[in-house]
Amino acid sequence: MGDVTSVPAPDQAPPWHALDPSDVETTLHTSDRGLSHEEVEARLAHHGPNELEEEPPPGALVVLARQFRNPLIYILLVAAAVTVALEEFIDAGVIAAVLVLNATIGFTQERKAEGAVRALQQLVVPRARVVRDGHEREVDSRELVPGDVVQLEPGSRVPADVRLDAVGSLTIDESLLTGESLPVAKQVAPVPEAVPIGDRASMAFTGAIVTSGRGRGIVVATGADTELGTIAGLMRGETSVETPLQRQIGRLAKLIGLAVGVASVVAFASGVALGGSVQEMFLTAVALAVSAVPEGLPVAVTITFAIGVSRMAGRNAIVRRLPAVETLGSTTVIGSDKTGTLTENRMTVQEVWASGRTYRLAGDEPDAGFLVDDEPASIETHPVFHETLLTGVLDNEADVFLDDDHIESTGDPTEVALVVAGMNIGIDEEEAREAYPLFAEIPFETERRYSASIRERHGTHTIFVKGAPERVVAMCTAMLTDDGPVPIDAETVEAAARDLAGRGLRVLAMAQHRLPEPLAHPEDVDEPEGLIFVGLQGMLDPPRPGVRESIDLCHEAGIRVVMITGDHASTARAIAEDLGIAEPGDAALTGAELGTMDDDELHDRVVDATVFARVDPEDKLRIVRALQHHGEVVAVTGDGVNDAPALKAAAIGV
Repeated sequence: MGDVTSVPAPDQAPPWHALDPSDVETTLHTSDRGLSHEEVEARLAHHGPNELEEEPPPGALVVLARQFRNPLIYILLVAAAVTVALEEFIDAGVIAAVLVLNATIGFTQERKAEGAVRALQQLVVPRARVVRDGHEREVDSRELVPGDVVQLEPGSRVPADVRLDAVGSLTIDESLLTGESLPVAKQVAPVPEAVPIGDRASMAFTGAIVTSGRGRGIVVATGADTELGTIAGLMRGETSVETPLQRQIGRLAKLIGLAVGVASVVAFASGVALGGSVQEMFLTAVALAVSAVPEGLPVAVTITFAIGVSRMAGRNAIVRRLPAVETLGSTTVIGSDKTGTLTENRMTVQEVWASGRTYRLAGDEPDAGFLVDDEPASIETHPVFHETLLTGVLDNEADVFLDDDHIESTGDPTEVALVVAGMNIGIDEEEAREAYPLFAEIPFETERRYSASIRERHGTHTIFVKGAPERVVAMCTAMLTDDGPVPIDAETVEAAARDLAGRGLRVLAMAQHRLPEPLAHPEDVDEPEGLIFVGLQGMLDPPRPGVRESIDLCHEAGIRVVMITGDHASTARAIAEDLGIAEPGDAALTGAELGTMDDDELHDRVVDATVFARVDPEDKLRIVRALQHHGEVVAVTGDGVNDAPALKAAAIGV
């Protein structure tokens, strides 16, 4: 296979996503048969295990010492030492009690919060399917090395950074890394070198989840060398930020220290000058210094924080450090992730276009229905609308059911959204599929840009197709209207699709056609042609309930809210406008544009920008620092690994 030292070092690795799979095999000295046992052992010894080096939790002594890192506490410690030296044991006891009480409250809260956060941070990728010595086997994912050939299956987590060399309808949820709400369709073909992580369709990244299809690829990076490891490295390199109150207390402590020092010196010098003894005046000066120190202030601040922490806990919020409670009240800018934070991370069909009419979702409930011209749309009076939603249900592999009025589902989020849209107008998924049994199907492929299901009905075969509007329209010769099929008006359909997409919706076209003769075998399926176009469905990851109201409250409180997301600019802008974060027509600043800016230019742009889209973790970090450059107290909210560096750099991370 080759010497392990000939495998490129991480800092010299080529852009794997831009190489052909054959070039990747050559570079990593591997093949379809995978690596030999000896090669794996050598590479494992050279590269180390495929795991991130976890930063150990701070020890009890470290957490305890942290409670004394406060300028006011320093003054109290000096005062306690002096009072003991002067044998003023009552005063020394009071100061010691203050110090112990303050440290106990802070220590108890921080250890409790640290334990809760550690429990939330566990992300385990235990096993991986790998080809070695020509045989497929299951191994501990920590044993993977560059050059290993791994298999990806639905529901599994990607165990390392992988350059794909074979895919079968493979889609992967990368929202953990990129913030993109939709699963990404993967391909084998190389992509341009300069594209961001979210557009590297030839790669699968550590921690992402396979939502559908299957794939195979070559491991190109493990452990700290993966994209996930890079983010972890950014976090380790980021120092904690002092809160506004900590800075104010620091300034107050310096002022008190200076004032006490000057007053003590003046009192001592004046007393000696007026005839007092040196010893007596020294004791007087020390007593003055001790009495001037506000020893109750640290305890009052700590108890106030503890009360705030308790109230936050009542709202199911874990506060890791006590001063974070105060920072919430000092925040001037909130930088929020979109997917899963502002939105539900659940695709929903918002609009349907059929027979020249637009149907809009009426509500969030599973049976909310759709409105047309502000009136409920029924399937009896709107047959083309019904056929559009029925096509989405039948050309579909997702399973959806209600559990106590809560939607449970398995399958691709886009297909789940299509089934739920059918449920909204009374189409039962199981009944529809029983009425139209599946005979054959054409799975979705990135190159094809459509999928199809051939179903039986009363001895005939009907093909149901969904896909990209321009691709589906090209296969259609007619379009369905309330008066029956007519020649297709491609310009009108494409204009409607552009209108939906311009509002941030992901658009799928639906078409169907009854075959003139039933197929003899499922393998007889050819590329569809002569289809009848029935309609468009536009879907979106909807905002979480209460988010709009929360943003309005932030604006009323003088807090600016900006969106920082890895999702596409059009989607981000549409959600931002809907939530009141951005004004209609505001442009979204993209990661590609940020890459061309130096820090000075970015400092100028962040003053007015409200939407940052298609950004990488490094971009999020730069945005937070640029806002802090203007003196802003920045809070960052997010739920993905890609948010972690910005969360740590912000004054408060949620």
